[in-house]
Amino acid sequence: MASKKIFQDQDYFDKLALDYLETNDKIRFANSEAEKIKLEASLKEILISLKSLIYMRCSRYKKFSNFDDLVQDGYEALLMAFKTYRPGKSAFTWWSNKYIATKIARSASKH
Repeated sequence: MASKKIFQDQDYFDKLALDYLETNDKIRFANSEAEKIKLEASLKEILISLKSLIYMRCSRYKKFSNFDDLVQDGYEALLMAFKTYRPGKSAFTWWSNKYIATKIARSASKH
């Protein structure tokens, strides 16, 4: 049984972020519904691959009753990070980590 790589490297996350941005642009110009569905499925795969960033930040709040809400807020922050990410400025993990950490901390303090 092959061991699954738990912690990915920086280049892996940067590649996923670039793939997300490219795929998101392609959806706007897609001609057919089948093509849009295929592209949206690839977006979901990218988000699933990046869930480790969210769970890493939410792990300190596991005992909170609104843990599931915090995870959802983490996904919202990840999408906001995608919308504002500029590849030349910094690494995606740093960029998204700031969004996710801030959003989760604010939501947890409201609890």
